[in-house]
Amino acid sequence: MRSKTRRKLASLPLAILSSLLLSGCWPAGTRIILQRPGTAVTLTKAVKGATVMAPDKDGKPVIGKADLPAGTICGVPKE
Repeated sequence: MRSKTRRKLASLPLAILSSLLLSGCWPAGTRIILQRPGTAVTLTKAVKGATVMAPDKDGKPVIGKADLPAGTICGVPKE
């Protein structure tokens, strides 16, 4: 009797984890979408303190921080 109960309890975490994964609730409904290099994306939420790279007056890339509002179009750099 005890071995049957132990087997059922041992399979419970696996059943819970698989149901979360199959229902799309893990992790919190987040999906990762890969974009081809050079493809632009639009932010759906504001991002505060984002690290950005922009050219200075001589055209050299400079790294800085910026607050990006929702709707900002960002380009993925080509490699």
